Amino acid sequence: MKLLPLFLLLTLPAVVQAQFTFTTNSDNTITITRYTGSNSIVVIPDTINGYPVTSIGTYAFVYDFSLTSITISDNVTNIGDDAFFGTGLTDVTIPNSVLNIGSGAFANCNFPNVLIGSGVVSIGSFAFASSGLTSVTIPNSVVDLGDDAFDECYSLTNVTVGDGVMRIGSAAFAETSLTSVTIPNNVTNIGDAAFIDCFSLTAINVDPQNSFYSSTNGVLCDKSQTTLIEFPGGLSGSYTIPGNFTNIAAGAFNDCLNLSSVTIPDSVTSIGIFAFYACQNLTNVTIGNSIAMIDEGTFNYCTSLTSITIPDSVTNLGDGAFANCYNLTNVTIGSSVASVGNGAFAGTGLTGVSIPDSVILSRGRRVL
Repeated sequence: MKLLPLFLLLTLPAVVQAQFTFTTNSDNTITITRYTGSNSIVVIPDTINGYPVTSIGTYAFVYDFSLTSITISDNVTNIGDDAFFGTGLTDVTIPNSVLNIGSGAFANCNFPNVLIGSGVVSIGSFAFASSGLTSVTIPNSVVDLGDDAFDECYSLTNVTVGDGVMRIGSAAFAETSLTSVTIPNNVTNIGDAAFIDCFSLTAINVDPQNSFYSSTNGVLCDKSQTTLIEFPGGLSGSYTIPGNFTNIAAGAFNDCLNLSSVTIPDSVTSIGIFAFYACQNLTNVTIGNSIAMIDEGTFNYCTSLTSITIPDSVTNLGDGAFANCYNLTNVTIGSSVASVGNGAFAGTGLTGVSIPDSVILSRGRRVL
């Protein structure tokens, strides 16, 4: 009877090893390529065949719905792309040894919490997208936060971004339930629409020591406060853009469903593409007299707009500039407009539009 536990102890490593397929790398380290077991609780071994397990490979546990718990060895430095995509994990602790979390590594998992180790440098694109996270702390070690890293984490209400982060990728926190966020001082690059469709977000704050970005009344802008970068989707009512701004970035007000009225001052000379795209409750827009171009899709799908006056300063209307504004029935086009893009007013309620003599339409160009 006393020999049985000893026998089990001696054979345990072989049993554990048999649950994985793996490759032996040129530097005598192991990458796990696939889990072949059926346990809901899995421990990544420290070694296989005497070599340290340093990497969990691409798709190693993908769609393993029965997996509820994973213990990752302190030897692991890399978690590959989609390694745990779509698994049944209920909680995750990423050890301090891990340097890189691959693209989609924990996407489509339903766990509410994750502990990210203090050694992680890079969090890949879609790494935690569509997961059940409610709160997350990104440690100071992280430098790069990938595109869509936490996209569609609908339950995510709280995030702490570590001081080491330098890049926040495009749509990194899109479609979350954040109410506020603070950009730390070392961030030098924020991708497009980093907080798009965050309908509870009322403030994007920036550390005053940041050399590239700032915030005014919760609105994200560049350090000089001349370019309005992103308007929080949770702010409601009327908004008058301050007179110090000269530029509105592409997509700056994209999907701001709570915005009802906006005044663009004469100081603004440039509006980026799709700047007010799908502001579906926007009923009133006043455009300043310094705008030269209303670019592609600028007011596309602003379905509550009923009338618009395009000032004499505007010379160009981009493709689809007011497309799909279903209730738009009245448009006054300024006398300086020389070019009207394809479908500029397509899908509106206009039955006709008066085009100034200054406009030159290319053959085949469709305005309505």
